[in-house]
Amino acid sequence: MPTIAIVDGVALIIYSNDHLPPHIHAQIAEHKCKILIASGEVIQGEIPPAKLRKVQSWLKEHFDDVSFAWEEVYSGRGFKGRIK
Repeated sequence: MPTIAIVDGVALIIYSNDHLPPHIHAQIAEHKCKILIASGEVIQGEIPPAKLRKVQSWLKEHFDDVSFAWEEVYSGRGFKGRIK
């Protein structure tokens, strides 16, 4: 379960045993949600709105890197490090 980035205190995680469509898990304190990589749409859960906006903006800016990380984790090759 690599944490691929921390954005404004929100941990962004991709689970190796996860399912399609490609998404990330965003977690801060007791708040959790799943966000589609392609669109930034929340598909489950919630995090504070201001944090969500920052994560969505970051996701748009780092789309290629996050898509690569998803493919590496989903394929079983793994992903090490953090996206900045």
